Amino acid sequence: MENKKILSAGCIIPVFNEARTIAGVLETILASKLFDEVVMINDGSTDESLKISQKFKTQIKIVNLAKNMGKGCALSRGIKKTKTDLVVFIDADAVNLSRKHLKLILTPFSNPKVCGVVGFGKLIINNPAFLQGDRAYRRQLLLPYLKQMEKTRFGVELFLETLAKQKKWHCRHVQLTGIKKLLKFDKTGFSTKTLKAYLAEVTEIVNQASRDKTKTAREIYTFQKNITAWMIKDYLKIPKRMVGSIVKQSKKLKVLTKFLDNL
Repeated sequence: MENKKILSAGCIIPVFNEARTIAGVLETILASKLFDEVVMINDGSTDESLKISQKFKTQIKIVNLAKNMGKGCALSRGIKKTKTDLVVFIDADAVNLSRKHLKLILTPFSNPKVCGVVGFGKLIINNPAFLQGDRAYRRQLLLPYLKQMEKTRFGVELFLETLAKQKKWHCRHVQLTGIKKLLKFDKTGFSTKTLKAYLAEVTEIVNQASRDKTKTAREIYTFQKNITAWMIKDYLKIPKRMVGSIVKQSKKLKVLTKFLDNL
């Protein structure tokens, strides 16, 4: 942070095949001068992400995972590499990340009661908080839960949301006005393979929801159904019948069938 630094801040960037945007994201983060440490975790990328990031190796720490372990594992490994008071998670697929966005995430921590901050791009009613990747926490709060985080893969944001509620952490939501990110199909083009990969992420989030012990079975089912509906209808914007067809072809994705049937 600037001027009188009360809290130190570390920025953690999980990366999986983000060659198109990672350089711009790192340049913005480093130019902001807001962070004491910057850690990039290459989560088994098969494109040029690692090579591009290595151009910044004198300014950042790089953790290279030989195979894709999932976002939860990447964030956990990043936390282990930092020693700062705050850890800020920034997605690597932003095309217009700015210093203003980063400062908006950090500013609420001037209040000592604030435990976490979640940044969102659109009105939160249309963009569920549990899917937002740009967020920050007091590092000490997360340390006891790193092993659990490692197992969440793409359900890590929902895990963090549930954890914050269970522990009654005081968290703030801030709007990152104008922030834009590449969608999965922007990165890879539309294909059956890409859709299957995305649906696998949906499955992991749905599975993570089932572990919320604060909700009844009916509440969990309703929540899972809403997650699936939002991600498929509003994010993918493709015919449900196409999604359903691919789900039926893959045993791994059968957990979604009952939700799709009721959308």
